[in-house]
Amino acid sequence: MLMDHGCEITKSLAWDAREYEVNAVKGLVGLVAKASKVYRVAEFEKIFANVCNISPAIGKYLRDAEVQKWARCQFSGYRYDIRTTNPAESINSALRSPREYPIIPLLDSIREMLTRWFYNRKKKISKHNHPLTIDVEKKIERRTEKGKRFAVYPVSDGRLLVRGDKIDCLVDLDRRTCSCGNYNLMKIPCRHAIKAGFHVGRQPHTLTDLFYTTEAWREAYHENINPIAVPEDAWSMPEDVVVVNVLPPESRKSVGRNRKRRYKTVEDKIRSSQTSQKRQPRKCSRCDVEKKIERRTEKGKRFAVYPVSDGRLLVRGDKIDCLVDLDRRTCSCGKYNLMKIPCRHAIKAGFHVGRQPHTLTDLFYTTEAWREAYHESINPIAVPEDAWSMPEDVVVVNVLPPESRKSVGRNRKRRYETVEDKIRSSQTSQKRQPRKLVCSSMQVVVFESAVLPCLV
Repeated sequence: MLMDHGCEITKSLAWDAREYEVNAVKGLVGLVAKASKVYRVAEFEKIFANVCNISPAIGKYLRDAEVQKWARCQFSGYRYDIRTTNPAESINSALRSPREYPIIPLLDSIREMLTRWFYNRKKKISKHNHPLTIDVEKKIERRTEKGKRFAVYPVSDGRLLVRGDKIDCLVDLDRRTCSCGNYNLMKIPCRHAIKAGFHVGRQPHTLTDLFYTTEAWREAYHENINPIAVPEDAWSMPEDVVVVNVLPPESRKSVGRNRKRRYKTVEDKIRSSQTSQKRQPRKCSRCDVEKKIERRTEKGKRFAVYPVSDGRLLVRGDKIDCLVDLDRRTCSCGKYNLMKIPCRHAIKAGFHVGRQPHTLTDLFYTTEAWREAYHESINPIAVPEDAWSMPEDVVVVNVLPPESRKSVGRNRKRRYETVEDKIRSSQTSQKRQPRKLVCSSMQVVVFESAVLPCLV
């Protein structure tokens, strides 16, 4: 492989170099993200210095972009009263399908969506009896648990020193500040402020800004989004409006299919790859047998059973009539024969003759068999390595790795996807949950004069 400057390099070495650069970029992106989210200026300066050492060009670009606009600790105002997501992208995601409609159906779909949001939020608020919003209550619970072992030393009225964390923090409960920086920006008491508040007998909700209260949350949704009560054929419009022929604006259609989703940034790609690695583990056929039987019992409630002989019953009411043999554990639907977990027909037939589903299930699926599979213990090696006793002929042997030929390109860590896998993954991506419109206080976001709730 010939480089641009005339130097020859192997393909494997080129791929290794590319892998190194990709990892370096990922690490740099992580540092920039960390610098943007820290609350203390000293910690920000330390992380940002590392970014500048790795890439002076990126450091200069971030400085030119004005640090106050992207670093949390350098922000001149408070963090809680601004939008924390991009409203245009979020609305585009919510209206991905309705955007294809004509203008009137599009407006109707938007109105219906807002009506649904407001109604669901009002219903949720009516059931919430705590003084603070749901997310803030959960945050305070977590922080209270983390700060249990902190020690508090009063300094003056309303000012206390909290020790026991990575740094000692000075909390001012009257000004609602803490030297960790979190309380200053978010106006939700940090773990240090909560501990200091308990020390002087003040509850966390009394230290929280009014913006996070349930009353403010209720006030944001007290309006109704009403439908148009008059049908379209009864609308009263001026004549000059009726005769106007409104044409769409002139636009140039780009080559290819219209893009409905935004372009992903490097950070988005890293986050999505990390999310895919954290998927739920695969389960064997033993897992969730109880849930399977519950679902099948529910589906077979309306079936009719007709005894044929001892242990053999005819079950009707499904797509096909099925003959169940409870003694041989078979059913003409075929599922019971193979899996040995009673199908909906076998469960219904069993109830008809007074036999419970667990008596019709194979022993392989019982809790006792499950317990038996894990009764052994995986023990660590109790003897340290320097105390191992090995024969001399084993000690002197130099074990080399097997000869292998490194393939071209990056080492593949996952198996090749089949056509069925690709279809399933494409269907899953289409069914993804829409992006949330979240503000840091109470799951609302402000669009100029309108308050819109988040997608759930």
